[in-house]
Amino acid sequence: MTREVHPGLRLAAEADACFAAGDRVQAEPLYAAAVEALTSVEGSAPKALARALIRHALCLRASGDPSRAAQALERAARSARAAGLSAHEAEASRLRAAVAEQRGDLETVDRWLRRALTAYTEGGSVKGAVATLNAMGRACRASGDLARACARFEQAQKIAAEAGYLEGRADALENLGNLFRVQADLEAAEAAFEAVLAVGEQTGDDALTARALSDLGNVAAARDQRARAMGLYERARAIQVAAGDACAAASNMCNMAGLWARSGRLKDASEAYREALADLTEVGGARVVIDVTLLLAQAVGKLGDLVESEQLLLQAAERAEAIDYVAGERRIAATLAGHELAAGRVDRSRERHVAAVAGVRDDGVPADEVAVLLGATDADLAAEEYGVASARMERAAHLVHTRDLVRYKALLAFAEASLEARRRGGAEAAFTLLTAADLLDSVDRPAEALAARLSAADFAPPEDPRELVKVAAQLGSAAAKWDAQSVLAVANREGPEAFEALISQARGCGMELVALAIERRCAELHCPERLDDLAAQAEACGASWQARLCREARSRA
Repeated sequence: MTREVHPGLRLAAEADACFAAGDRVQAEPLYAAAVEALTSVEGSAPKALARALIRHALCLRASGDPSRAAQALERAARSARAAGLSAHEAEASRLRAAVAEQRGDLETVDRWLRRALTAYTEGGSVKGAVATLNAMGRACRASGDLARACARFEQAQKIAAEAGYLEGRADALENLGNLFRVQADLEAAEAAFEAVLAVGEQTGDDALTARALSDLGNVAAARDQRARAMGLYERARAIQVAAGDACAAASNMCNMAGLWARSGRLKDASEAYREALADLTEVGGARVVIDVTLLLAQAVGKLGDLVESEQLLLQAAERAEAIDYVAGERRIAATLAGHELAAGRVDRSRERHVAAVAGVRDDGVPADEVAVLLGATDADLAAEEYGVASARMERAAHLVHTRDLVRYKALLAFAEASLEARRRGGAEAAFTLLTAADLLDSVDRPAEALAARLSAADFAPPEDPRELVKVAAQLGSAAAKWDAQSVLAVANREGPEAFEALISQARGCGMELVALAIERRCAELHCPERLDDLAAQAEACGASWQARLCREARSRA
């Protein structure tokens, strides 16, 4: 006599077939019906019920219904716990944490990961325990608790090593390496990533090997070893493209774009960021999309399109707020503060920078803090707040030298030279800035070297202004291009119309501070009495340094 199959099991089997075929839309109502049927006879098939609830939740999550997915997973965890099914309870708890992470609810993430860890431990699952500890560490890092994150990763690494679980150990080591890197402990980071690379090569895991190569590229980039970094990124990307891993390949494209941006290849960088963002929007995580949107916005802004740049930043800010991505929000805020400065709203820029500096220190990422401090210093110098600028530089210098942040040493030297030049004035100021420019050239920072030479032009005429225009054109920075062309126009004693065209272009892109500088040069050459009005205009927007230059030019007339 054939035993009748429970209708819930039959429905679950039909749903499983759809799920296996990738048709989660059709599987979802079948799992819902299976759950209802299995629930109708209490205790009839607890394992099948827990499994159907978990699969139903995965379908709901894929359809964009995280609230119902969370409810299904919580029910699955309760059901599995009551039936003593530790593996099912652990899986449901881990997935519940993933839903909470997607929504930015880090407290709920931690609570459900703890439950998953307990269940995996009770069930004797080393793999599950290691994966959960790694996830807990990442959640701690996202919330800014780097000490707890490190402890979780080390615990995961220890358990995996003792059990001979190579893949889990590699995951923990990679997490530790990334943590060390953001804390600027590059030797420890490199050692961790080398160990990950060894596991990848030993196990033949191409994806792991590629990630390790990319991670080592990040360490080289942090040391400003750009040729080595590019070589590592290219090796990693070749593996990822061959494997059809679009998300990882796009992330590596962003790494390469970062090197191009640092070398002044802004157009190449922006195109690469756009290409990567298109791929990542399809397959990447929310935070990665936000980070790349920010990078694209920065590149576009430097190319002269502040309107698009601000639109991108506001999109990124909205997404970051929606998932409570605090570190991302702070980096976006710092970039917007830089836009305020370029737009001539110096006081507003300084206000935004104060908030960004206070927040980024709490994140515990030295490189981010230095970047924000140097950006804030630019606004302080524009406002002639030299005491505040000096204090920020001291903090930046402490981080740069104690954490050996090589890539920021020349940038810090430029900031210090800018402060010294403004305090000294005259030929000495020009010499100080030109010395900084030579240093920046020696470490392949052409954009910053050009900025130093253009600043020096405010104190003494440049030897070859045509070279400044040429470099600006090569770099693609709109603000630098207009600034350099105005310096050349002064040297050639061109008529007002040449300056007016540059002023119009700068204002058309919202770059009021550059427009003011060009107006000052034009007025000094053609209409000195206009300098008094320009000084008042500069003071009104907080640009005290530009006002001082106007007054000094007026006194020379």
